[in-house]
Amino acid sequence: NNRRFTAVILCHELSSPMMNTPADDPTNPKTPKFTTVTQADECAHSCGITNEGVAYTWASSTQGGNSFGQLGRGKPKGHAIRSPAPVVLALQEDTNAATPTPTIRIRQAFLGGSKESGHSALLDSAGFVWLCGCDRWQQLGLGSSAAGSGGYTWKGGKLWQDTFHRNEFLTHCMRKDGNEVRDVALGFDHTVVLSSNRRDVYTFGRGEHGQLGLVGKPYVS
Repeated sequence: NNRRFTAVILCHELSSPMMNTPADDPTNPKTPKFTTVTQADECAHSCGITNEGVAYTWASSTQGGNSFGQLGRGKPKGHAIRSPAPVVLALQEDTNAATPTPTIRIRQAFLGGSKESGHSALLDSAGFVWLCGCDRWQQLGLGSSAAGSGGYTWKGGKLWQDTFHRNEFLTHCMRKDGNEVRDVALGFDHTVVLSSNRRDVYTFGRGEHGQLGLVGKPYVS
């Protein structure tokens, strides 16, 4: 099969370099200036990226918007989630030390989820994918298929992650074949990643309706 793909897109995704944000106040010198803003209407959260490669997230509603940590900012509460603030990138090797890493430049943001869930992904300039938010269906790809009554477990025993974690397994799968991540798309409860060879597509998360494109329609993969 020589079919090649340019990008992966799911119908609810919306990205624009011109969208207004709660921080677009020209009278405020501390207002971050975003080159790109991505929003997910269903789960009420947004992400803006500055020219310096810093990702900011915020919620469009205090009801939801960060119910599963999809803002990737730890645990802000109430109206605090309505204001843009920098995300937290947690070192994968030490899940107890969520350390901001300003040397990492974010290139793109991808958001997904429904009113009952929500997850986010960031692609950095080095080609690594970082994910946070709801992991109920393994849509973050951070867990293991080696244990658990349902055939899977969750990273740190958590059904969600409220800071961004780098998906090391995805990086390993890509780079062992000499490839990088080209594009990412997030569904309600699943994730799709396109390789730089434009042929290989990786999917993980909820799949009982065939949304992962895998034979047998696994409930979770």
